[in-house]
Amino acid sequence: MKTAENETVRRVLVVLAHTLFWVISFYLISNFVGFEEIQIEEIGDERFVSTEFNVDGIIQLILSLPFKMALFYSIALYFFPKAINGKRILSFLLKTTGTTVGVLVVELVVVKVILFREMAFETIFNFPFLAANILPIDSFIYLYFVVSAIVYAFIREWIKNEQIRRNLTEEKLQTELNFLKSQINPHFLFNTLNNLYSIAEKHEVKELSKGITELASLMRYMLYESNVDE
Repeated sequence: MKTAENETVRRVLVVLAHTLFWVISFYLISNFVGFEEIQIEEIGDERFVSTEFNVDGIIQLILSLPFKMALFYSIALYFFPKAINGKRILSFLLKTTGTTVGVLVVELVVVKVILFREMAFETIFNFPFLAANILPIDSFIYLYFVVSAIVYAFIREWIKNEQIRRNLTEEKLQTELNFLKSQINPHFLFNTLNNLYSIAEKHEVKELSKGITELASLMRYMLYESNVDE
């Protein structure tokens, strides 16, 4: 029961940690991109400065998060564990790079072209335009999520390996304890039989002492001399 409760608490903490990560990531990206637009209006000799939020930009960031989540968890839960277990670093790099580029292109098509029509579809294939206007910011953001996914996956694998090592240590200790218990019980029984044998000899009960001797011999054979293959 206690183990089930601990597992429930652990899962809740994991969900909270992931939620906190995405909230912090949203805050950092919004500050990095800058969704505040400064409006300057001159009336006569006076200048009025006002700040407005770019609502469309915030909505685009919210809609783009599922694509970044897909990339993050693909790397953290699938690509990295397979690469570590199989020692396929080159395959990991190729899959990560290809998936990152693919997700970035799909996000540009879905969010900027289809939903907000900020770009023409042909612009996706205009690399000079992308390299000058879109890719620098988006590439940095995607690099942030790729690095975060690798760090998270590394920590996750380390914790899992530590848990396995701890379980093996506990199993070893339990095995040693059981072995010690198995050694203590026969010694206790043999001491008891020796005491009973002494009492039987003292009172000259030959049949009882003979029976105790034969029982001790049988136990000794079963415990120490019968642990063989044949």
